[in-house]
Amino acid sequence: MAAYRLAVGGALIIFFLALIGRRLPRGRTAWGRITTVGVLSAMCQACYFAAVSLTSVSVATLITIGAAPALVLATESAVGRRRADRWSVGPICLALAGLGLLVGVPIGGLTAPAMLGGAGLALLAAGGFAAITLIGTSAVPGLDEMTTTGFGFAVGGLFLIFLAEPTVGMGFDPSVTSITLVIMLGTVPTAVAYTLYFRGLRTVAASTAALVALLEPLRAPCWPH
Repeated sequence: MAAYRLAVGGALIIFFLALIGRRLPRGRTAWGRITTVGVLSAMCQACYFAAVSLTSVSVATLITIGAAPALVLATESAVGRRRADRWSVGPICLALAGLGLLVGVPIGGLTAPAMLGGAGLALLAAGGFAAITLIGTSAVPGLDEMTTTGFGFAVGGLFLIFLAEPTVGMGFDPSVTSITLVIMLGTVPTAVAYTLYFRGLRTVAASTAALVALLEPLRAPCWPH
C-alpha cells in the first residue's frame, strides 16, 4: 500500500512537471535532498501501514501523528531553533488529548506483542514524518516543493517496490474501483497534500506545521468509506 501510494503520487507530479516543461533537478545537493525525502517517506509510510496491520487505524494514527509534533518540538528545542514553553507545549498536549478522544479505544483482542510492535512501528513512522518536516524548513536553491515531492516520492515508491516484490509481493487486482482508489490516494492525500505541506514549511515553524497536521483525523470522516 505504501509503495503504491508513493509511486503513484510521485509519478503524477512528475508527469505534470513534464507537461509544464519543468527541467530535471540538477546538482548533488538537490538530488541529496530528493533521496533523503524519498527514504524518509518510504520509512514513514511503510511503518505506518505495518502498524495499522498489527493494531488498528486508531492506534496507529494516534501514535504516529500524535508523536510527530512532540518529536519536532523536542528537536527544535535541542538545536536552539525554538524554546519549549507553555505556548508551544500546551497546544500539543491539548491536541494529543483531543486526538485520543477522537480516535477512541481500539476494539478487538490485541495481544501484547502486537500492541508493542505496532506502537514501535508507529513511533518510527512519526520519526520519519518529523524528520521530513524539519528538513523541509530549509530550502535548496533551484529545488521547489513540487519537484521535491514528485521525485522524492518516486524514489521512495521504487525503494519500497524493490523491498516488497521479493517479500510480501505487489499483488493488485485491477478493476475500475481499485484503480480509481489508488489514483485518488496518490493524488489528493499524497501528491497535492504533501506539496502544499512542504510549501507551508517555508513560512511557518516546523513544530507549528506538525501541530496543524493533527487536523487530519478530524477531516477523515468527510471522506466516503
